[in-house]
Amino acid sequence: MATSLWRYVAAVVCVLGVAVVAQTTSAPAPTCGALNGCQPWSSTTCVKNSRIDMRFEVTLTTENTPPGNNTAFAIINQSVSVAYGFCPVVDQLQVLNLSDSATYSAGNRPFRTLSTLTNKSYVSVYGMGPRSNFLYPSNESDSMAVIMDRHPDCPQTQPLAIVRFLVLNVTVTNGRYNYGANGDQGVQIGFNPTCTVYDACLLSSGVCVGDRPGRRNCAQCVGNYTDLETSGLRIWTSYYGTDANGRPMMSGSSNPLAFQEYTVTPIYNTVANDVTSRVDNI
Repeated sequence: MATSLWRYVAAVVCVLGVAVVAQTTSAPAPTCGALNGCQPWSSTTCVKNSRIDMRFEVTLTTENTPPGNNTAFAIINQSVSVAYGFCPVVDQLQVLNLSDSATYSAGNRPFRTLSTLTNKSYVSVYGMGPRSNFLYPSNESDSMAVIMDRHPDCPQTQPLAIVRFLVLNVTVTNGRYNYGANGDQGVQIGFNPTCTVYDACLLSSGVCVGDRPGRRNCAQCVGNYTDLETSGLRIWTSYYGTDANGRPMMSGSSNPLAFQEYTVTPIYNTVANDVTSRVDNI
């Protein structure tokens, strides 16, 4: 039931313009799903240069929760979320743009103000949960990350800490996720933290947000709704392992976190805002 609900919700949200599915090329973007994109959590294995079914859930603030039974939103993991669907190319370096995600996760959209609530907001990757419930990651999973929180180091004039940039690792063995012996989580899949174990941002100045030490991500303090409109989440996606034909994935060598220790100046703004021509900006 949850799977069919998600697919229906994803389709509705795309029609409403919430999800960005169009490629930057002139070719029409395909409609994803098991028929058009591989699903490495299931029996549909991934092949280099084919499509992958990539979906995300972003927690809505209570102010943005629609009244009654609104089918454009899903109740997932006990919270109301908005769905984003993509159909990118396997092993092609990508930046996935979750447009308006900051206004949904940290704003009061009807009144165009910041959320006044203290709840955290999350983004999670559909299909990267544990083997027992692989469609929906838990809060303890690397495939779910805090993207909005109130941080003590943010000034009163900028009370909300917003994550604008995440790094997602997609690691497959022969084209599918490897769940290891305990099956708690797929091996080396999920968000690669952009903060150190000492809560220092790797790619810029900022504050670190997240539920688990050593797995937090860099965030920027914001002070008004206009800031939220320009703070939509971008997810840098790179691939590791081997495809269904045993060919090695190569895009992981361009993961921005692999280069941060060699640079003198912060590269956060470069990778978050100035996407180069060799990156598929979706």
